[in-house]
Parts: sequence; C-alpha cells; structure tokens
Amino acid sequence: MLGSDVSTYVEPFCGSLAVLLLRPDVKCKYEEIVNNSDGLLVNAWRSIQLSPEETARAASWPIIEADKDARQLACLKWREDNELEHLFGDPLFHDPVVAGWWIYGVCCQIGPFVDNGPWTLDESTGRIVKQARTRNKNMV
Repeated sequence: MLGSDVSTYVEPFCGSLAVLLLRPDVKCKYEEIVNNSDGLLVNAWRSIQLSPEETARAASWPIIEADKDARQLACLKWREDNELEHLFGDPLFHDPVVAGWWIYGVCCQIGPFVDNGPWTLDESTGRIVKQARTRNKNMV
C-alpha cells in the first residue's frame, strides 16, 4: 500500500492492481497509469467494466477441481487462439464468460494459470491428458 499520496502513479505490470486499489483515499487530482499485456487479465478488467453481471455469473461457482481444471484449460486455449490481438485491435472486445472463468480459477488456486502444468487439453478428443514430463538437468 502506498503510504503517502503521489502525483503520478505508474505500474507497468499491474497484475491484480492490489497496490493501486489499496491506495489511500486522496482528495487531490492525480494520474494513474497502469499496464499489463496478459490477455486474460485485460479481458477480466474490460469484462468487469462492460459486462459486470455476465462476468459475475461466470465467476460464481462452487470450487470443484474438475471445473477449475476445465475452465483453466479453456482460458489458456482462449489466450493461445490470438485473443490478445483482438484485445489490442478493438477497445470494446471482451469475453465475460472467459473473464469469469479466469477470476474463478485464480481464486481457487495458488499461483498463476500456467500451460506447463501436468495436464493439457487433447484437442482431438476434447479431454485432458497428462503431459509427458521431461527432467530439467538444472534441477537438483
């Protein structure tokens, strides 16, 4: 949390915006500049602003491992399918269902969504399969 007010706040890798959102209530004018190129995060922020009810509906679900894994894999596929280019190309482009699934997923787990975990999506069958592990020579 910022202990005192600043005239310009710049955060190039904003993540969840926790620092900015916990900023003390200020009465003077200020400028906030935040950025992040993670398409899932950008999509979530846009969806919260542009389609809040649909985003909230997609995020509201009991914590069930199968659902978390399925939604995580769907989000990673969405990101791989060049949706980042759509986000850069159209300031109104967003997908509130994927945003809600991403919010749900990051609330269910410790750490970020990664595509190098033990499971992956087999696109030919639509099922998840365990990835073959290769041992990293630098690991002890």
